[in-house]
Amino acid sequence: MSFKPVVRFAVVSDVHYADSLPHSYEQFKLAMERTYQYCDGQEYNRLDALYVNGDFVHKSLRSQFESFYEDCQKYVKPETLLVCTLANHELHYDGDWLKSRDTFKEIFNMPTDRHEVINGYHFISLSGGLVKGPWHDSYSDEQKEYLKAELDKAVSDCGNRPIFVFQHVPMFGTLPSIGGNGDLTHILSHYPQVIDFSGHSHYACNSPREIHQQTFTSVGSGALISAGVSTIMNGVVASENLDKKYASHMLIVEADANSTVRIRRFSVCENKFFDDDSYIEPITDVRDFKYTDRRALTAATPYFSEGAKIEFKRNDGKITMSFPRAKCDTERVYEYRVCLFDKNGTVLSQKSALSDYNVVDQSDSYTWEIDDMPKAEYAKFYAIGFWDNISEPVTVDII
Repeated sequence: MSFKPVVRFAVVSDVHYADSLPHSYEQFKLAMERTYQYCDGQEYNRLDALYVNGDFVHKSLRSQFESFYEDCQKYVKPETLLVCTLANHELHYDGDWLKSRDTFKEIFNMPTDRHEVINGYHFISLSGGLVKGPWHDSYSDEQKEYLKAELDKAVSDCGNRPIFVFQHVPMFGTLPSIGGNGDLTHILSHYPQVIDFSGHSHYACNSPREIHQQTFTSVGSGALISAGVSTIMNGVVASENLDKKYASHMLIVEADANSTVRIRRFSVCENKFFDDDSYIEPITDVRDFKYTDRRALTAATPYFSEGAKIEFKRNDGKITMSFPRAKCDTERVYEYRVCLFDKNGTVLSQKSALSDYNVVDQSDSYTWEIDDMPKAEYAKFYAIGFWDNISEPVTVDII
């Protein structure tokens, strides 16, 4: 589709500046250089704003605040508005979150909660606090009143045009995350035009579950360091980074004069966009939402190509298996599963592992190792999508 932006902004989170994480410095530099390279190649070539959505330092040290500020001065151009929000890693590590907040204000010379208007679009950002105790990003009553008042101002000004909201931890019941927050949900729920950006989980931003619509739109921004693939077990997200290059994700978001928003997901290390841009039209009725849980009902089923070759080798009590990447017509494959059977069809063993969906250039094949079961005679291999949509199995004799 033809799309001509009138505003463009980038969203990064979880930069984790620290001498102990030297790649954090390189990833931020690369993120800014490559974002501006992209902008320079576009007809509308501005980057109007950079929203740093929490955890930009690792341990709330003054030296880390100073290092990140200095690099922002180096790599963020003067015409780009810089907005930073504070979150758990800015607040939870030196024992006094109010002192950390004051240190940030002193160094960055910016408020912790902000409302900006850029080319007719409204941007509202909130920093977390420890209002409810340690290790719980939360918001004061004053912040809630501020958010509602600023949202009302935005609606009065621009009607159902999208309103961009930023905070670090996603709202409960929206995106997968380690933890979540419900303080703002009841407020945001009254504004279907809100597009809310969060980070925190280090979840790969190209997962289709990283955009969700129920009463408003929620979008995950990935992480600038260690944007890992993740799984949810018993309500907890466990991330594992399968990319040796420190998978690094961010968002580049654009909006046009007709209030259509395009969300682009960028792999910084690879200098490539994922092929799943999201378009959000102006919303007045939540029944028009398309990124809902109903996607599970229509999601395409993964499949292995006809004649897919899966190899098993037995050696020293282990089985080594090699198999090709499965396909899916609408999304990537989430995980793979193999089950070993005896001659009577009884399951003896099972192994599941997540795919490397967090990189643009995925592997064409994978190699696993599993404990051998002496009675195992054949195996069934499955590819599984993000919505528990399971492929037909490929059955292979184990020799």
